[in-house]
Amino acid sequence: MEHRQKILAIFYDLTNAFGTVCVPILLRKFDMNGVRGVVLDWLRSSLTGRTQVVKMTQRVGKWERTVYSSEVLVVRGTPQGGVLSPSLFAGRVCDMLLYVLIGFTVNYADDTSSLISAADNEQLNQNAQLSSDMLQHFCEAYFLVLNASKSVLVQFRGRKQNEYPQINLAGQIIPCAEQA
Repeated sequence: MEHRQKILAIFYDLTNAFGTVCVPILLRKFDMNGVRGVVLDWLRSSLTGRTQVVKMTQRVGKWERTVYSSEVLVVRGTPQGGVLSPSLFAGRVCDMLLYVLIGFTVNYADDTSSLISAADNEQLNQNAQLSSDMLQHFCEAYFLVLNASKSVLVQFRGRKQNEYPQINLAGQIIPCAEQA
């Protein structure tokens, strides 16, 4: 960052990030990036054809009744609690950094942060809004959901500045962290 630049960071929350991974797109992305043969076949067999059943148990006194839903094919998401799930998700969003061209965006598993700078507050707000818009478009294209109410904006500012940026994400203003 240049000297005397205005700086803010946005820490984004992705709702149900591992559960929204679209398996066909993930497999196609791995194939396009050179993952083929036995490894791709193993990933395909691990991620497709999975089913889930919901079990509900009702207890009344000493009586217990258990009901199961019908079996449903799982078409999205990585296995819950799976060791590879964070890596699979990272493979899913690895090109996000090429899509968001304003600021410096970082991913770690399902956490996404953007650091944005500009010479003045007006340009900083415009850059931050543009960066958020680019990220929102990426997420919509890849079936990911950004949660504005759980995201947070932190502005690194001087003591005399009382103005907070208003960054709109999917119709909601990202809340600002209070200055300590």
